[in-house]
Amino acid sequence: MKIVKAMIIDNSAVMRTTLSDLLSDLINLDIVATAMEPLFAIKKIEKYQPDILIINESVMICQGIEKLCSRIIDAGLPVIMLKSEHGIADLHTDKLLFSVRYETVTKPYLSQGNNLEDFRESLVEKISGISMMKMERGKVKKNNGRPEPVRFQVAEKHNADVILSKDSPRSRYADAGTVIAIGASTGGTELVEDILYKIPSDLPGIVIAIHMPGVFTKSYADRVNVKSRLNVREASDGDSVTRGTALIAPGERHMLLRCSSSGYTVEINNGQLVNRHKPSVDVLFRSVSLAAGKNAIGILCTGMGDDGARGLLEIKDSGGFTIAQDEASSIVWGMPREAIKLGGAGRVLGADEIIEFLKTLRTR
Repeated sequence: MKIVKAMIIDNSAVMRTTLSDLLSDLINLDIVATAMEPLFAIKKIEKYQPDILIINESVMICQGIEKLCSRIIDAGLPVIMLKSEHGIADLHTDKLLFSVRYETVTKPYLSQGNNLEDFRESLVEKISGISMMKMERGKVKKNNGRPEPVRFQVAEKHNADVILSKDSPRSRYADAGTVIAIGASTGGTELVEDILYKIPSDLPGIVIAIHMPGVFTKSYADRVNVKSRLNVREASDGDSVTRGTALIAPGERHMLLRCSSSGYTVEINNGQLVNRHKPSVDVLFRSVSLAAGKNAIGILCTGMGDDGARGLLEIKDSGGFTIAQDEASSIVWGMPREAIKLGGAGRVLGADEIIEFLKTLRTR
């Protein structure tokens, strides 16, 4: 199977994350690099040798774009340009248009999570089509015979049952105290960082699942820990969940809450993707519903798709308290919206309201 290497060039961190998330479940496409500006992009093109570039049109007016365009044309790299409805007209865009294999896709409005699937389908279609062509110094060249399109297959979507059965025995230790579980995806790194900076140190133990690659979660946790009043760290198998501690699920691993006579601990699991994610919020939330029951507080934040929606409902059904982030404060109102539709949200709160709510838990 041919693996197509793609690189994203976008000066918005949110869009870089969104695009990576949208394409993460295509099993023969690999996002090998991202870059926020042209000169940095040139270095990454040299290092990672991508087959396709996905470029936000806003990059076309940044310093260094002329050098980037020359590098793209010299390498014969196909380009998919993400454009707004009206688009930015400039000489560099025209230069690429007439010199390389070039497609455009209209950018979504991130506040409208419901149009992301349409955008994703258009983007995958363009990637598949553009990958049929071989390029050489700006000229399209076909392989001998008719080129075969790259077939993008979507990874099979499993639910939390593949990691932890919903019918697993519930914990016998009902008095282990309150535990807070937070799940997030697109836009979630900034939100969780803000939460952990602003809440006090004497809150009940916190477990967090964010859709992040494995290479980033430790450095993210370490960075947040510097400014937070809590002890924030990437979770390891067997870590205790104690007051004043926030454990972040390691990227590319599931995290489950366990309860025993000595209190809460976490288990790190390298099982199958759930909702095409690892860590999965649904896995964490299900384990929390089973281990903590009525002592659980589940908070589902900004993110694309529906991971965590069913898990939040399970926490609610187990007697726990649940919150879904509101649309106005969400970068992408996908996961919280799906939880609300399922009836899993006890309350719908904005980002600032979530922080204020957490502050009230100091004595629980």
